[in-house]
Amino acid sequence: TCKADLEKDIKRHGGKFCQNPQSTTKYILAGPVSFRIKNQIQRGEHDVVHHSWLADCIAAGRLLALELKHIIHLREDTRRDLEERMDKYGDTYAEES
Repeated sequence: TCKADLEKDIKRHGGKFCQNPQSTTKYILAGPVSFRIKNQIQRGEHDVVHHSWLADCIAAGRLLALELKHIIHLREDTRRDLEERMDKYGDTYAEES
């Protein structure tokens, strides 16, 4: 999946994207962890999720809760929230299995 395809998918499904994360940015989508993504992780201001989360949301026809397989980096408050919604097997209580 290339960046241009991700941008098209985001727009097609009513989302917004930006080149430089802002305070309103919900997630940074990433594939391989590049130098730029490493810098964003070090800042710790945004959650970084694998672009497969977007594909899974599109396939499901709705926004999905994050699962362990989607996570590259989480802010501490997001991590605590996710841990509260997760059982000992790593499944989220928000999603039906």
